[in-house]
Amino acid sequence: AGGREASRIASWNGTDWQTLGDGLCGTVTTVRWFKNAVHANSWLDCEATSENRRHGVRWDGVGWTLIGGGLIDPIHVLEASEETLLAAGRHSLRAGARLLGSVGVWDPATQTSTAWATPELDSDMSVFPTPFQTDVRIELPESRNSISTVWITSATGRRIDASGLRVNGNSITWTPDDSLPSGLYFVSFHFPVSGKVQSIPVIRAH
Repeated sequence: AGGREASRIASWNGTDWQTLGDGLCGTVTTVRWFKNAVHANSWLDCEATSENRRHGVRWDGVGWTLIGGGLIDPIHVLEASEETLLAAGRHSLRAGARLLGSVGVWDPATQTSTAWATPELDSDMSVFPTPFQTDVRIELPESRNSISTVWITSATGRRIDASGLRVNGNSITWTPDDSLPSGLYFVSFHFPVSGKVQSIPVIRAH
């Protein structure tokens, strides 16, 4: 990039490729522009073992830093909303000793990482496969009431075309169009008897 070796990541200014500092150590699978900075799912310490790596980095135009000290577990996808950054992993994410679940939320205003949560989220729901390429299936326990309305949103709350949704009792299958990009999405559904609405995060990876 610009005559220099670029490690894992580079930027295009319309004319030439340019390096971003010394680059990154781990494979970059997701990059997001958030709060006037580049955010990526990689790590900085090339000598760190898998147990000691801290994932989630930020480029402010001068140098790379960890996002809030980084996460212990690998990040599969990053999504930026207006005020927060969402990080999703194949498994539960940890920020220090705190367990964030499969989706963590970074708030730069308070410099804190918290777990993404939805009211009354059931721990006995199953989602597979995760991440998914072609289709994803959500199974609810038989004790739950049948589902009525189901809809899909992006991490920013935008409604996604739900023509690939199939509901059979307490089972939801979503087969999105091939044009839908990789990223974090939410499958939301309504139980008519209880009146509850629940949302499940799912990760698409082409």
